[in-house]
Amino acid sequence: MDRKFSRLVIKLRTPLAIDEAALGNRIFELMISESVEGLNRVDEGFRLWEALEGSKQETSDWGPIFVAVVLFVLLSPGLLFQIPGHHRCVEFANLQTSGAAIMVHSLLYFALISVFLLAIKLHLYLG
Repeated sequence: MDRKFSRLVIKLRTPLAIDEAALGNRIFELMISESVEGLNRVDEGFRLWEALEGSKQETSDWGPIFVAVVLFVLLSPGLLFQIPGHHRCVEFANLQTSGAAIMVHSLLYFALISVFLLAIKLHLYLG
């Protein structure tokens, strides 16, 4: 925009018959018209975007649901593994649980679901 404006000033200053007030008024008029054109382009862009959004088919995002269910099953304490176990640090398939194991698995669940849904932005569209 600055280059365009500087070229405009150079082109307008070349005629010797233009006085400074007329030059200032002309520059101001051109700046206003550029601003109005820019706003019209932005408005057209928003209208086009709204039309495209309205024409999209409504598809549901099954990614968060799928991730939540899979993580819930895999991180159920005692089903596949348990941290901390009753006799060891990690026990596998003992089908028992404790309060500490529930807390650890809840924190693991929260951390993994945050990574998959917020950081990776996993999406699954069916239909």
